[in-house]
Amino acid sequence: MNIKQLALSFASLVIRLALMTIVVLAVIRLGKQAYDFGFKLFTEESMDEPPGRDIVVTVNADDGMLEISQMLEEKGLTSDWKLFFLQSKLSENKDPLKPGSYTLNTSMNADTMLMILEDIEPEEPIEDLGEGDADELTEQSLDDLGSSTEDDNFDIYGYNGDGSEGEIISPEIVEDEGE
Repeated sequence: MNIKQLALSFASLVIRLALMTIVVLAVIRLGKQAYDFGFKLFTEESMDEPPGRDIVVTVNADDGMLEISQMLEEKGLTSDWKLFFLQSKLSENKDPLKPGSYTLNTSMNADTMLMILEDIEPEEPIEDLGEGDADELTEQSLDDLGSSTEDDNFDIYGYNGDGSEGEIISPEIVEDEGE
């Protein structure tokens, strides 16, 4: 081999390494962007913290989700219309949007805005037991809840000192081990 061929093979090697480096960096960058987009898609962050700003939005009968998503981004209700569009497609609510004027808030997430635009009533909140029920528990009733005659020697951590796990042990076994 002469010097010219050696220089060409070295240059070829450098070019291959440079191209492989560019490809690896591009894959890493695209992967990071895809992860960030996917994370935003499922975390449903709002634009502002509560109380936010109220913004009136008008939906026409001929507006599609694409136009509505772009309008929401223009009005500052969502950060990315593509993200909102995909969130609407992945949403549990599949009802068509109802035409009309709606007051949305910048502190709402995508699901809440979609529920309002689709005129869906939110689920009923779980009934709270209230604070009055706690007053009925006395120290004696708490002792009654925790006492058990057959499980008095049961180790809640599952180890009974004799190598067995989760068994009821009798006081005689414990005394025999102590001697």
